[in-house]
Amino acid sequence: MADILYSAYIPVYNRAATLRVSLDSLWAQTIPPNEIIVVDDGSTDDSAEIAAAAGATVLRQPINRGRGAARARAMEAAHHPFVLGSDAGNRLPPDFAARALVHFEHAPRLAAVDGWFAQSPGGGLAHRWRSRHLFPPPVPALQPTTTHITAGYMIRRAAVLAVGNYDSNLRAGEDAELGRRLLAARWEIWLDPKLSVDCLIQDDLSTVFERYARWNETAAPEPDVSFWRDYLRRCAYAVKVLAVRDLRDNDWACVPVSLALPNYLALRSWRSRHEAKV
Repeated sequence: MADILYSAYIPVYNRAATLRVSLDSLWAQTIPPNEIIVVDDGSTDDSAEIAAAAGATVLRQPINRGRGAARARAMEAAHHPFVLGSDAGNRLPPDFAARALVHFEHAPRLAAVDGWFAQSPGGGLAHRWRSRHLFPPPVPALQPTTTHITAGYMIRRAAVLAVGNYDSNLRAGEDAELGRRLLAARWEIWLDPKLSVDCLIQDDLSTVFERYARWNETAAPEPDVSFWRDYLRRCAYAVKVLAVRDLRDNDWACVPVSLALPNYLALRSWRSRHEAKV
């Protein structure tokens, strides 16, 4: 697989603190990428300058347009048949690309192979909550999946473009939405638990809630009549699933965090609906 050409890319928005580590992990692959693209999504910090100094091709968005637009632009700009994707707050192990490329050798309908977070144990309240509810251990073995995850992944560029690329209008949920279109077009997506991703971001409670919301947002807002129904559904899930997991692990301190989540999501939803009407 060493003769396969592939591009690598990172979308970034104000991640100067971790971007260089993320880029170095791409250049350090045992099968190095033939190019690295950084889509600077309207950053106001030094992210673009850091990317350029690290040898990446920097594509600047004049304003922050969100992950869908950044990923779509990277796919359009990539010059090679496979694309390695990661985020500016993640670090990939040196063998990530080599392990991922092997899967494509005899799977012509394989669109993407996704990795998963390797969460370290211990840590503070937010770290423990994130580990349990956002970064739980993945499936035990390589298997097909019904979604697409962009923490760290290798994807077939032709498959992405064949179904219309990432949706540039989506600020969140762009990966799962693309996954649905790929599966509908009879492409395959696999999850490989051996493709580990190290998250460099130390979340606090506000950012871990924001991450949870972003990962679980639907592609399009639901009508106003569903607001209270969604709120009650999320309350039930927090009580019956999230809090139960906390208690099962004897982590009583995380129970109030899980029970507070529906209120955060409701406030976020209300603000989004209000801004859409203005």
